[in-house]
Amino acid sequence: MHLKTVSIREVGLRDGLQNEPAQPVEKRIQLGCLLLQARVSILEACSFTGPKMLGMSQPGEVFQGLSAIRIPSQTVGALVMTSRDSLTKYVDAALAAGVSDMAFVLSAHREHCQRNLGATPDELMARYETLFHDARMQSITRRIYISTCWGDKSSDDVSIDQVYDLLARCLAIGITEVGIADTSALGTPDSIHERFEKWQRMGLDLARTAFHPHDPDWQSGRGVANLLAAYHAGIRRLDTSILGLGGCPATAHPHGNVSTEDAVEEFERLGIRTGIDMTHLLLASNYGINTMQLPVYSRAAQFLKRPSVSLDDIL
Repeated sequence: MHLKTVSIREVGLRDGLQNEPAQPVEKRIQLGCLLLQARVSILEACSFTGPKMLGMSQPGEVFQGLSAIRIPSQTVGALVMTSRDSLTKYVDAALAAGVSDMAFVLSAHREHCQRNLGATPDELMARYETLFHDARMQSITRRIYISTCWGDKSSDDVSIDQVYDLLARCLAIGITEVGIADTSALGTPDSIHERFEKWQRMGLDLARTAFHPHDPDWQSGRGVANLLAAYHAGIRRLDTSILGLGGCPATAHPHGNVSTEDAVEEFERLGIRTGIDMTHLLLASNYGINTMQLPVYSRAAQFLKRPSVSLDDIL
């Protein structure tokens, strides 16, 4: 019997915590440790960026603390920013910390790209093309997130062709993987499936493609439905976040990521293996809620908010 599997990239430590009040490094490392114990295979742990991103301070310390405890089959990665002033400032810091899995970002919507990253898509593509010719980058796993692939303020302000042009350019400059993001949570299961099918017909290599959805309504399960639509379109790499944390502050629809707990519960129910241990995942959720005082945007983790819940209820 053919085993159905999916690979989940846990982005809560980075995309989730960057939108929350700053947490101590020790707590960020402990949450990451619990996620690794839950057998998360890819953990995006931090962001090498400017000082304004208070929730991402001391990324090297967080990265090294988690790298020291991961097992060989697990990857700890980081988002890395660039700037006009210094193309490699944050890359240099990430390399010095030992990061070998780096994610970069641009947006398919020009105005969103300017708001969020202070540059146009073409300017960022030029930066990445130059950066990826750096000999030090040849051994690095490189992902580029493309934001707003289902629109910024409406579902028709970013076209299928517009996104595919960026996809083709990203893959041509030697990235390992492209992360296609529904940043404003405008996608529906039908439109998720439709766009992936069309991009595949246009030439997109699904084996080098991941889906990064945001959730328009975690209580209704819409985000999980969008994940399943991508899976049925052939996508096997998906991004989720512990407790459903996250969202993009530069969009009119700052919804969070799809909850890892809800995604794992649904995929496993359908016989699609994630490799993640749900019991240990809920231990991580419990730590996030009751020690870090994080909000909960996850149906599966709601019961952990009750004062009467103990670890025995999870174990």
